Amino acid sequence: MLEDLQTTSTEFCIDLTIRLRGLRVTQSSEEITSALWELLSKIDEEFAYLDVIRELCVEHTRMRKHDDIADLHALALSRFPTSLNAHLAYAEHLVWSETDPALALKLSNTAVDLARNKNTLVRHALQCKARAAKKLALYSLVEETLEQILLTDQMGIHGDIQYEADVIRGIPEGSVDPQVIEEFRSRCAAAQK
Repeated sequence: MLEDLQTTSTEFCIDLTIRLRGLRVTQSSEEITSALWELLSKIDEEFAYLDVIRELCVEHTRMRKHDDIADLHALALSRFPTSLNAHLAYAEHLVWSETDPALALKLSNTAVDLARNKNTLVRHALQCKARAAKKLALYSLVEETLEQILLTDQMGIHGDIQYEADVIRGIPEGSVDPQVIEEFRSRCAAAQK
């Protein structure tokens, strides 16, 4: 089913996505999951491995096996413990599923450090950290993290701005400096134009 994919190809992620789009019409999630696990056992390269993990998460979601998704992210992180993308994916899953915001905060702190060292995805890692801190009602940390986001070069691009603006939604009034909230809100509004 997937055995002929070239896992070392630079087009691997695109090839996998295209192949799975067709297979999802004719094959069951169980069959696709089995093929993905077999493919995963042959991969050593980080981005290809993480892409297969992402596709496994999709299949587990389709099968309503949501509890397995955290285990998939943990597996990816154990395989690539210094991977920024593995830290972010796992932390975001934990924040959105509301299963373990404390672990999400720990992972996002590491993601922020990795992102700064690699000079990429810093805003994304900071947003994840702010969301985890918000789930834990650590509003001084939310405020500090929002200030760090405001210090980055620019707000997100237009398509991402609603997601970014969502960081401040639901913060209780008075728990974060209103000036920080207003600055964040106005930067998001300006980026939408």
